[in-house]
Amino acid sequence: MSQAQDLVVVSKSSSEIIHCIEHLCYNIVMKLNLHQYPKLKIYKRQYDYVNEKDREKIVMYVNLLSTIHRLLTTKSFMNKREIYYSNVQLFKHQYISDKLIDNIQKHFNVDRQQLGIVASSKGLIAGNVKLVNNNGVLIDCVQFQRGLLIPDQIEKIQIIQTDLQFVLIVEKDTVFQHLIDEGLFVKYPKCCLVTGRGYPDHNTRQFLLHLSLLYPDVPFYALMDCDIHGIAILSTYKYSITATTDDAMKPSSLKNLHWL
Repeated sequence: MSQAQDLVVVSKSSSEIIHCIEHLCYNIVMKLNLHQYPKLKIYKRQYDYVNEKDREKIVMYVNLLSTIHRLLTTKSFMNKREIYYSNVQLFKHQYISDKLIDNIQKHFNVDRQQLGIVASSKGLIAGNVKLVNNNGVLIDCVQFQRGLLIPDQIEKIQIIQTDLQFVLIVEKDTVFQHLIDEGLFVKYPKCCLVTGRGYPDHNTRQFLLHLSLLYPDVPFYALMDCDIHGIAILSTYKYSITATTDDAMKPSSLKNLHWL
């Protein structure tokens, strides 16, 4: 299968994913019962229990598969950081557990949220936007003077249509706060201000995508530093140019974004 095909999201039910996990783990248990060294193939790599380094990876993968199985059977959610802290002694560093989670996601060819794993948002929003969260609570972003943390599971958030004039995306939290303090919303009460606080995460980009689809005629502007990092961050918003798995698998580009 080509790499492009590997990155196409396939909608699978929780029961299908649970069955796949149980099949993988069953094969390992059967080999151990026969006093044989088990093997585990995840995505494009096969791990052999006879190899010491592979053995450690198999233990990590089984731990993660067990966690995902529990999340799906209980209809629960965790973020990557919570999963790492659930067994720091095993994973040692979060980048290790993150990489293995990405490999599991690629192996099953599904969206990460289909595994019960959600993003932890770091983006902020302020201004003339109203949201209804997944508990049915109405949130008016105007009331959050220092900005509202963009909610997790943004796909379940409803954006209430308002009279929006433009959306301004800024690179840094300091610029975000400075614009609010200098009276941006006094001069432009119908604008929406967003920051990803550096490189935007999945939730921030998905929120902006939903906003752009809801308001196709509203202009989106980006205020970024005129350096290589600012251009890279702009490209992440505009073209979804980033190395994470979710970005390759989800449409989240803002083709109508204008750089100020």
